[in-house]
Amino acid sequence: MGFSWNNFGILARQSEDEKYFYIHNQNGSDRQISKAAYSSSLPNLRLKVKRLIGRPVLFRTSQNTSDWTESKWFSDIDIDEQGLQNPDHIVPFTDPKFSSESEPEPVTVDELNKKIVQLEINLKEALNDKDVLHLQTETILKEKNSLQAQNESIKTEALQKALQQSEKIEQLKSEKSEAQDKLSEVEIELIKNKEQTNHTIDPFLHSDKTKMQDDADRVLEMNLIQTKQSVKVRGHPVRELALRIGVIMPAGKKNIQIIFLAHITLNKFRVSLPEFGGTTADAFIRLDDNKNMFVASFLNIDAGWFEKFEKKIGVKDEAYKNRMDLTLEELAIIHQKVME
Repeated sequence: MGFSWNNFGILARQSEDEKYFYIHNQNGSDRQISKAAYSSSLPNLRLKVKRLIGRPVLFRTSQNTSDWTESKWFSDIDIDEQGLQNPDHIVPFTDPKFSSESEPEPVTVDELNKKIVQLEINLKEALNDKDVLHLQTETILKEKNSLQAQNESIKTEALQKALQQSEKIEQLKSEKSEAQDKLSEVEIELIKNKEQTNHTIDPFLHSDKTKMQDDADRVLEMNLIQTKQSVKVRGHPVRELALRIGVIMPAGKKNIQIIFLAHITLNKFRVSLPEFGGTTADAFIRLDDNKNMFVASFLNIDAGWFEKFEKKIGVKDEAYKNRMDLTLEELAIIHQKVME
């Protein structure tokens, strides 16, 4: 039971044949839905796809009737709120989120339209605020430069008059001190405006870091070190396990036995995999909505893994991790080549 959401990238087009309805992203990747199984929701889905063409989207994959793979199937789509903030930097299929609850009914196209309109209004307001803050920052910088120029002028004048009129030295020192105080006030205001700008244009990143910190705190409170736990592993972490660790999870297996060896940082732990000969790996542990642990990502314990991979294979590790045309066995073979 359950369902998962993942980012799809920019929705480029749709297509269909007698059995399936397809969505395609900007990279040519596609997902499909059975026209027979979802006949009642298909008219609404067509309208939503038409509305979302050219926008970043999320796709949902149902786990209610079987272990449907995210690399092939979808049951609903929605606007990608985080991707809408920065569409040029989306890496498709890198943000899986699994829920063990029953799959909800798809939202209607009217509900989707209202959501898109509100998001675009919010984005426009955020950009406008950014422009206003940018203008304020420019004004403050100009004032700062002007005060710096005045300060330099005061210094020069003070030196010249000190040679001519020693009685005015103390007065000029006082004028210089006042100008420096004003300059300090301007610099403080500039820092405040920069902080406000960063908070305005990047709210989702701040939110995600807060969620990761909250998950890390809760996991640490569980005192897991030197204990063995059964942890959910779905989607991309399964592919990372094969590519980066050389471990192939059997088909249909959804949980993995993990012995927590040490806490590294935040939600990153050094772990042992007793079902696979005690192989060690680094695992990023997160909590789902029901506070159940799942692996968000696996890393090789070798700090030089990524550099070694690119040197041996010729491309970055991420390029192969996201290739859905490769089986787990083929990814494990690539791992062996890197480790040779």
